[in-house]
Amino acid sequence: MRRFFQAALTAATLSCLCTFPVYALEAPEGDEIADGIYVEDVSLGGMTYEEANTVLEELVDARRRTPVTVTFGGTVSEDGTVVTDKLLTSTFGDLGLYCQNETVLEGVENVGKSGNIIDRYKQLKDLAEDKLVFELEYEWGEGLIENFINENAPAFNAETVESTITKEGDAFTVTPSVVGMSVDTEATIQTLKDAMLSHEGTEPLSVAAAVTETPPVRSYEALSSIQYKMGEQATNYNGAAGRNSNLVLGASLINGALIMPGEVWSANAAMEPYTPERGWQKGGSYASDGTVEQTYGGGICQISSTLYNAAVKAEVGIAQRNNHSMVVNYLPFSQDAAIADDVKDLKLQNNYDFPIYIEGYASGGRLYFAVWGAQPGRDVRFRSVTLSYQEPSITYRDDPTLPVGTEERITAGHPGVRSAAYKQVYENGQLIEETLLSEDSYRMSPHIYRRGTQPLPEPSTEAPPIETQPPAETKPPAETKPPAETQPPATTQAPPAETSAPAGT
Repeated sequence: MRRFFQAALTAATLSCLCTFPVYALEAPEGDEIADGIYVEDVSLGGMTYEEANTVLEELVDARRRTPVTVTFGGTVSEDGTVVTDKLLTSTFGDLGLYCQNETVLEGVENVGKSGNIIDRYKQLKDLAEDKLVFELEYEWGEGLIENFINENAPAFNAETVESTITKEGDAFTVTPSVVGMSVDTEATIQTLKDAMLSHEGTEPLSVAAAVTETPPVRSYEALSSIQYKMGEQATNYNGAAGRNSNLVLGASLINGALIMPGEVWSANAAMEPYTPERGWQKGGSYASDGTVEQTYGGGICQISSTLYNAAVKAEVGIAQRNNHSMVVNYLPFSQDAAIADDVKDLKLQNNYDFPIYIEGYASGGRLYFAVWGAQPGRDVRFRSVTLSYQEPSITYRDDPTLPVGTEERITAGHPGVRSAAYKQVYENGQLIEETLLSEDSYRMSPHIYRRGTQPLPEPSTEAPPIETQPPAETKPPAETKPPAETQPPATTQAPPAETSAPAGT
């Protein structure tokens, strides 16, 4: 009796547990797939196995058609849009993407239909509480991505191109610059693979290639900012033909010089070597003994001095400036800048955050320099102060080829001077700033004369012959008429004989 009761109770319990939920969780009919089964985000509930496979194939095909773009650098416009024509395009399928678990749905139509009633109930209950999602797994065909990058990416390698700037009249012309680029193909391949594998959906994918960019030092944007004259200076010249030619050549070699922020520029380096092959002629330059000698490139110090004044007025940094050993006549004391071999030089340092451009020329007896930049210059002036002054002395050099008492000047002397120069800044006509630039000493050089030491010739001891003048020619006496005839006296004198002029001596 007890055994029958237990059997009846078990049957009743199973009936309670199984019959009710089965009605709540409807089992799929025939070949239909149970609700709650998905492939990725697509529900397969109510589909047949064949219909589900069609959906899977469509998902794979859509994924393979997904566009992919590999970009190789670009520029950002004002609205933040990346603008670039440096790109490669393809699709996931062309790059070898394939689904490696296309059979994942095999048997999916049996979920909720196999096993005893409890197994089927449990399967349906699980689907109701937590849907069953089949994820598609993708892989790459070997070599397709590698070939795509290796064959196409090198075309995007580019050398850096610097912009250039020239001034014609009042206008500047700037050439375009190019950012240098080197593609890391191995890193790009790996980046592309990782991005494609992690990409969800079928929205287009854009991947930035792994590149090393080398931007130009002289970019178009930087050089295009040069618009304002910041400082200028002119000096006059009217020397020998060789010196004048050197001023024209030197100014042309410096004209167009571009100094980037932080750079140090040398006037000497811009003009050397001072050889006839480079076009230099002989001109006067200071020698160590205080004389003026003829050397190739003579006159370049007027170039560096004029430029120095323009640079100070533009408030450009002065990395090196040396005064002459003796004063010059084309600028006030302490406003000169000498060049001598590799010892004395004018070096400018760009202390601005923008490039500066040097304009220079020599024509018609006028040497001119101007410094241009990205902002207007202030009203800057020089003040030269003489601290002491010594007139040049006179030095004689005996010359036995000149007669005693003869003097000829070889070289004009220079006064000895101690001086200082100040930079003054004016605003609305008022001095607002004054800075000491330099204190300089110029040595005195004497006037140098040749003095004759050749003795005068000894006077002669013989008296020079006295030149005699011939006597004046005498005329014969005028003829006289005989007196009226008279009785002659007893005795008369005969008439005098006729005389002629004496011979000359």
